[in-house]
Amino acid sequence: MARDSRGYEFPTAIAFVPHPGRGPGDPLYFVTEIKGRIKVVTNDRSVHLFAKNFVRRPPGSELPSESGEVGLAGICLDPAHGYVFATFAFVDSNGVTRNNIVRFETRPGSLATTPTRQREFSEIFRRARSAVSHQIGPCQVHDGLLYVSVGDGAQPFEGQNPGSVLGKVLRMTLDGKPVRSNPFYVDTAVANARNFVWAYGLRNPFSLKVVEGRVFVADNGPAVDRFTELEPRENALYDGSDWSMGTHAAAVFVPSPAPVQMDYDADAAGAFPQTYARHFFLATAGLPATRGVNRRGAKGVVTFEYGFPEHKVRSVARSFLRYRGSGYQSVVGLAFGPDGLYVVPLFPSVDGSSAVLKISYDPAHQHPYLVADNENPLALFGEKGCFSCHSLYNQGGSVGPTLDREALLARLQVRLQSPEYRASLDTVNRRQDEPFPRYRAARDSVARGTGLAQVRKWVRYRLEEPRFDNPSAQMPNLRLSAQEATILTDFLVPEVPPRLGGYVGRLLTAVRDSLPSPRYRHVALAFVVGFALSWVLQTLRTRRPRGWDGRRPTTPNTPAT
Repeated sequence: MARDSRGYEFPTAIAFVPHPGRGPGDPLYFVTEIKGRIKVVTNDRSVHLFAKNFVRRPPGSELPSESGEVGLAGICLDPAHGYVFATFAFVDSNGVTRNNIVRFETRPGSLATTPTRQREFSEIFRRARSAVSHQIGPCQVHDGLLYVSVGDGAQPFEGQNPGSVLGKVLRMTLDGKPVRSNPFYVDTAVANARNFVWAYGLRNPFSLKVVEGRVFVADNGPAVDRFTELEPRENALYDGSDWSMGTHAAAVFVPSPAPVQMDYDADAAGAFPQTYARHFFLATAGLPATRGVNRRGAKGVVTFEYGFPEHKVRSVARSFLRYRGSGYQSVVGLAFGPDGLYVVPLFPSVDGSSAVLKISYDPAHQHPYLVADNENPLALFGEKGCFSCHSLYNQGGSVGPTLDREALLARLQVRLQSPEYRASLDTVNRRQDEPFPRYRAARDSVARGTGLAQVRKWVRYRLEEPRFDNPSAQMPNLRLSAQEATILTDFLVPEVPPRLGGYVGRLLTAVRDSLPSPRYRHVALAFVVGFALSWVLQTLRTRRPRGWDGRRPTTPNTPAT
């Protein structure tokens, strides 16, 4: 993986020129930025400004805030006519957020680094409100027609209304006119949404790909996402619920990874090994407003094989690229180029630069971090399905006990020292069926232990083999590697418990660590907190701030200088 080009501000999508010119200054690919600029990268990897100042975003809409998830979204090309299409949401003169499409005209064939004119298709969307994170999405040109997917504008029931452009896949001419063969076509009126609707019943179909005349979308749901193939006039059945997201789906993604731009690799010619042929590659944004890795799903790229003859997904979706950092980051765009898969991260890297990355197959230069070596405990919890049964700080399922650190430690310290647990080990030690003989030494080691070390041993063995000391254990064997089991053990029961800072923190930690029984800690901690707060308030009363000249300020709000 390498940086192919840089110099972007919140890029959102990428589109390659199918047959670029051979000159160093000929366009190779176009990149959109959410704030309303389009840039074009030439064969020599120079970055040129293609267009700007055509998107008026809502005031105060800045990333990483969720309010910033609005603006320039998708891009697609029609080299035969020299057209560059871009989709975006904007604020009209009345302050209402609307969707729109703009068509730029440039040199037919290889295109150019600057447009000669532009035209907007505003009338199509004039009657429909858009919304942050629920706006218009990607576009595709196929057989001389323009396909566009549109979010529901945060109005979930509009997706079921063929008289609205929201929650739909639309089809139009390259001039923004209705297509007579569209399934709901009535007349030539551009203001009549029915004339453009090709498929409906969607929420936020932020992935769109037309392959051999067949239309595929990945649709963002409230908490469940889906990948599906659509037919003309088809109702994808979204009704505002997550259940409906799974009703019409070739694959579902739980928890929601927020799929965005996708591409299809038909034969893996020259880019990847043949094992990746007939695979879709899907960018997953996760939650852009959160730092690092979160349990909602990996931020990166997933891939899976699709069987065109049987209209079915042939493989489980697997991570192909995963963000492993701790800052703000999301993968929002991807496309296959002539020599690899190009991906578009939304946020700048740690050095402050935003780049388009190229992933190519080069066995001699293996990436130092492999997707299979997941070192993030939260990502491991999500990947292994732990949150379907267990909760972690009020997030997750309720079938199994909570994994909150304090509660887990308290519960296990009491259990592992109880006479009932010792008696259960005697019973298990008499079992001759596996895995019990194999884990006899492990049980003996846990029984001899005390304190935190004993709990850590038990958690480590439990993760490796849930039935090691309990034939009735309901937890499945997740086949964790030794590294994965160690990572999760260190996260759940760290060898050195995290310390709180400051004088009050030291008091709380000292009391917590000195109490022999965890069940009474909350009483003592409450006492110490009350004492500490009283001390702080008394200190503030007796040590009021003074001005620079040593006198008390005459006004309480005098700013520091």
